[in-house]
Amino acid sequence: PGYWAKYELADYVPRQLRDGLRLRTLHAARDGRVIVATSAGLFIRQKGFWLRYLVDPRAGKLVQAPASEKASSLSDVLSIVEKPDGGLWLGTADGLVRLSPAGDIEARYQSAAEGLASRRVSHLVPWRDGVVAAGADGLSFFDMDGADAGLSVSLNAEGTPAGQEPAFVATLSPDELLVGANGG
Repeated sequence: PGYWAKYELADYVPRQLRDGLRLRTLHAARDGRVIVATSAGLFIRQKGFWLRYLVDPRAGKLVQAPASEKASSLSDVLSIVEKPDGGLWLGTADGLVRLSPAGDIEARYQSAAEGLASRRVSHLVPWRDGVVAAGADGLSFFDMDGADAGLSVSLNAEGTPAGQEPAFVATLSPDELLVGANGG
């Protein structure tokens, strides 16, 4: 049926990055990689080794990074969804990033003008042929062609307190999403 694997933070995070580190989410990729998203970038385990990666917009891709390199808010990954081709959608503290299977940046969205309701993308959920990006200011739907303005929703209009991130977002059907919020 399977087995359990336990990893201590010291197994994959260098000492100088542990203070103040925030673990965000975990993703088990179909190809066997284990991806731990943190405030200091992605830690990816493949072929028995943990490596640290940062989203580098200048290089246009995910790059392996030493512990001495500081992570930007774009590398503060809060949520991950795997695309059918093995690439990734990353919800970050600085927008939404779509990566190819090779780790190249295919698209990056950071503003309402680009269809992103909330710059801080705290939750991603696969939906239809794309992904729903959720944050404190609402929900946005993106597919390989970009944002679909007709499917963006302001959470504040539906009674969610302003500036409050959703507690969860879940797909119920091809036509329904469930969004949960704390308080309010």
